Amino acid sequence: MTETLSPGTEPQTTFIHFETSGPRPSRDRITRLCAQTHSSSGTALWQQSVSKGHEQRAVDDLIAWCSSSRLVVLDARRWLAFLKRAAPHAMSTARHTIGLKRLYSALDIGHEPLSPLGAADLQNAWQALVDRAGNAMVDQQIEMQLRSRSLPAHVSPAEWHHIPHHPGVYLFYGHNDVLLYIGKSVDLKTRIASHFTGALQDDRTLKMTQQIEHIEYRLTGGDFSAQLIESTLIKARAPLFNRKLRRAKTLFSWHWNRGQTRPALSTERHSDSDGAYYGLFRRKRDAIDAMTELTRNNALCPKLMGLESGKGRCFAYQIGRCRGACQGIEPLEHHDERAEAALGAWRLTAWPWEGPVAIFEGDDTQRGHVFDHWCYLGQVGESAAVTSAPFDVDIYHLLNRFLLKPALRQTLTIVPLDEL
Repeated sequence: MTETLSPGTEPQTTFIHFETSGPRPSRDRITRLCAQTHSSSGTALWQQSVSKGHEQRAVDDLIAWCSSSRLVVLDARRWLAFLKRAAPHAMSTARHTIGLKRLYSALDIGHEPLSPLGAADLQNAWQALVDRAGNAMVDQQIEMQLRSRSLPAHVSPAEWHHIPHHPGVYLFYGHNDVLLYIGKSVDLKTRIASHFTGALQDDRTLKMTQQIEHIEYRLTGGDFSAQLIESTLIKARAPLFNRKLRRAKTLFSWHWNRGQTRPALSTERHSDSDGAYYGLFRRKRDAIDAMTELTRNNALCPKLMGLESGKGRCFAYQIGRCRGACQGIEPLEHHDERAEAALGAWRLTAWPWEGPVAIFEGDDTQRGHVFDHWCYLGQVGESAAVTSAPFDVDIYHLLNRFLLKPALRQTLTIVPLDEL
């Protein structure tokens, strides 16, 4: 049902209140729209309950009714996210919507209004803002907001202006300096901006960006340092919205020691002189399942691959899946050659240096990173007191990726630590 009071003369400002079936724009929908227009001739009200499947028509009616107004909502980002799902064609008009929360934050006017607010409450909050800051200051902030309309409510254009187009790591903080998210990029400004524009399509990103109050960034020499610092910071500080790069407390590998007749599961990785290590598994069950499948696919002996114990022939030989190495039918050296070939893709890369090295990236000759046997010891100067560190699978893969690809390796300068 729609109630319409004639606006009279051309309206100036329309305050929009909307209700939804839930908090997630991707699943939930607008259930009610209310607009109160204030002009020199008075106040006019428009409101409509929105039934399922009629969201686009309701939005069209709203936009037509207040087409000559400047639009004000409590939270512009949330409004745009729901609007994009209900009526994408209306986005070009609605992108000029003013967010009242962001104005309160930018002008630092006491406590900002809290949701939910009706249209009349929004008008009262607006008037309180104008009374305290003055029309000129409010108009100036509106102009700044529309020029940088994708920014979260509490991030000022001045703070955003200082973020450079440069490789680095960025940290999003919420209320009371709660760490929300850590990311990295070869172009900080472009990547951070993508979070803000992407919030209109993704519920989780919208929830995060609505809470951002401060952005911190750290410049790096390039992508390698950015990925390294991002990985270590996420594991050390566990931000609320980071899903990946959690540190695995224990990693399992198959270790085939020199002189042993079979590989054995190990959670330790020593020097490569004590034999080869194969695979990195977060769970013991995953390591056993993977070895079982590899053994079956290559007709290897489960007993000689560390999967069975006891005397006599293995069960696989009895059903024709083992060539008889456990019975001396297949020569042991032939079986081991086939096993090493099958395990080759799993083999962990040997550490290429005798001891720790410092890695510098690009033109940055000051902030080097120290590694020893794939373990990160810290930055040059900070690592002097650190003699060991836990093995980290993400850092292992990062180092391998940059060391084995010539185009990436040429961005790094590697110096043995004892030569610095």
